[in-house]
Amino acid sequence: MRKLCILAIFVCCIVGCSIGTVDASLSGSFGIATATSNDSAKPVARKTFDVEIVPREKWAELDIIMSKITPMGSNNPIKITVHHTAEERDNAKVSDAEHMRDIDRYHQKERGWACIGYHFVISPNGTIFQGRPVKYQGAHVSKHNPLNVGVALMGNFETSKPSNAQVASLKRLIKGLQLYFNIPKQNLYGHRDLGDTLCPGKELYKIIQQIKNSY
Repeated sequence: MRKLCILAIFVCCIVGCSIGTVDASLSGSFGIATATSNDSAKPVARKTFDVEIVPREKWAELDIIMSKITPMGSNNPIKITVHHTAEERDNAKVSDAEHMRDIDRYHQKERGWACIGYHFVISPNGTIFQGRPVKYQGAHVSKHNPLNVGVALMGNFETSKPSNAQVASLKRLIKGLQLYFNIPKQNLYGHRDLGDTLCPGKELYKIIQQIKNSY
């Protein structure tokens, strides 16, 4: 599977665009506020960073139910919450893309949501998948979804440890989101920080604390 290298974070719902490097502003990609210039003759500087992801249209089969979606809002996200998907699966039998479709299907058909609740999902080999576009509010932390980017790692990290590739991708993604949206490092959470749950599992939670305290 080829990946899309996105500058200015994960362009949402790109149509008819070949895989490659894409540059886009927040206003165009996410429908949330960004700096503008009153002088049309002067170019507007745009924050960028380089993170490889697989965009939603490359793996998803179901359309987002727009009648159930909520915009992220007029302000940039202010926090990041990390989860584990908590499933045990045979990686040799189920591809990462199929697992993404399973999560998307479950969240939409069983939970009644617009689509997958996470904004990003990281597979065991470190691939970062776009889930719900960032311009839309997620469905991953009850009562704490507004202005909150949801990141999930495939696996159950109450009983095992995330792979080195997952941890490396998580660090890149968190750093990029924090820099792009000016999210304070103290606003990085594990799901258990915001709700009564074991998520993201004790092993991943340790890593989140290390990331939070590393810079």
